[in-house]
Amino acid sequence: MKRVLLATLLFSLALVAVPSFVGATTPNVCTPQAGRTIVTFPFTLGSTYLRADQSLAAAESAPVAATLPAGTYAVALASYDDHTGHGGQSQMMEQFFVSLRDGSNAQLAQSAAISDLPEADDNREEVVNTSFTVPSGVATVVARHAAYPLASPTGNPFVDPQSIYPICASFTSVTSTPSVNHPPVITGPTFVSTTVSTTMTFMVSIIDPDSDPLVITTTIPAGATFST
Repeated sequence: MKRVLLATLLFSLALVAVPSFVGATTPNVCTPQAGRTIVTFPFTLGSTYLRADQSLAAAESAPVAATLPAGTYAVALASYDDHTGHGGQSQMMEQFFVSLRDGSNAQLAQSAAISDLPEADDNREEVVNTSFTVPSGVATVVARHAAYPLASPTGNPFVDPQSIYPICASFTSVTSTPSVNHPPVITGPTFVSTTVSTTMTFMVSIIDPDSDPLVITTTIPAGATFST
């Protein structure tokens, strides 16, 4: 009997050790795919949440090493809180963003913040940037509470923390189509001739499809002149 109870207890603990993403309204951004870099933040229920009402250390996650080449990315974030277990707490700023940092922990760029986690939900996934520029030199990614430092604390220990668990951030490369430089379109006669000392008039139209500036040069016989 003791062995059965112990096995049941261990199984129950395993069930709450990792947040469930059942019911998320957007695709699971933690799923690997081509062109996507995923940063997963450490998760321990009851200890790795971010809070807005204390120190900066409490508002930030531990730095996570990341190999993130410079480029343009769509950024998505996933958050979690055990609303099912402890109910709503009237916390309306359960949000975080990610800070990209170099080897000396200096911030190079930061994403937009994920929206507040609704009181009736345990998890949220959201694309927060569709065209995010990642500079070179990124060494780590840190999740930071978006409401830190809390501007107007209420003194209520159940409201002020605005606690939220950062689960992951994904950076999906955005491929841009290189621009094509089209040649100018020239409309006019392909051959003209006249006699010496006779003025000849003809029409030539030159249009650049890309609206680039045009530089027009001519090659004419010695002694002739050309005007536009």
